Parts: sequence; structure tokens; C-alpha cells
Amino acid sequence: MRSANDKSVVEPSFMLKIRVQGLVGVVTLTLFDHDVRSILNISASDLIEKYEKLGKSVGFPIEINELIGRKMAFKIIVKGFTSGRKYIRSYNISKISDNVDVIYALEKLQKANHIEQDTEIEFVNVVV
Repeated sequence: MRSANDKSVVEPSFMLKIRVQGLVGVVTLTLFDHDVRSILNISASDLIEKYEKLGKSVGFPIEINELIGRKMAFKIIVKGFTSGRKYIRSYNISKISDNVDVIYALEKLQKANHIEQDTEIEFVNVVV
């Protein structure tokens, strides 16, 4: 139980949902304030504040356009939980990188895995 003198400050948490397309498909990721700041050099809360001041004259933050077509690597943690009868997947971001060497290494690994899977599929098709 809190005392009457307890003056805790609760700060709102801001997030940005983005859809990311990769070699294996499309996924929706949730970027929290610190993630947005690391990518766009402005926090989600600052974006909201900036565009609230501009009013309805500007509908879409131009800073977000910087994400379009940009190659990045996201390390995600996949967790699932049951809510009623629905299975909901939650994708939490643990690391973000736009380092070209990291992206190149991941693309190379993905292509190698894809070739290996294609070879296995062709082998199975030949045997059947």
C-alpha cells in the first residue's frame, strides 16, 4: 500500500507499429520509444508532440518515410500466449542494426539456407 506522501511519476509509453518485409515474409513489429529514437534520431513521444503542435494540417510524420526501403536487421524474441481461444504472437525487438556487414552476413546465411532447402525439396521430389 502506498503512503499519502508517495509521489510516483508515471510516464506514458509510446510505440510505433511497423510492417517489415524480409526474405521469408512480412511481420508486424512494435518499436518502443527507445527503438524509434535509435532508428530515426527522434523519439516516438517527440514525434507525437511535434505533430500535435502542427495540428491536422500534416497527417503523416515525414520522419517515418525514412524507414521506407531502408534495410535493417531486427533480432526478435517470439513469445506466445493464449487469450481466450485465440493464439497471439508477440514480437519483441531485442536488437536493431543497420550495419551493412551484419545485413550482408544475414542475407548470405538466408540464401544458403534457402538453397539447402530447395535442394532437399528437389531430392524429395526425385525420390517420390
